[in-house]
Amino acid sequence: MIINSKTVSLFEAAVHRLIQAGKLKAQMEKGIYKVNAGSVRNYILGA
Repeated sequence: MIINSKTVSLFEAAVHRLIQAGKLKAQMEKGIYKVNAGSVRNYILGA
């Protein structure tokens, strides 16, 4: 997989949508979202 600025932007947009939908838990710190690793794991595993 080639990672460039477009790939990163698409990833950030997808994560933001999942946070808004309540599927991922995150906290905003100094303008940066810190996503809870456990919520990512649960989302991926379908828990």
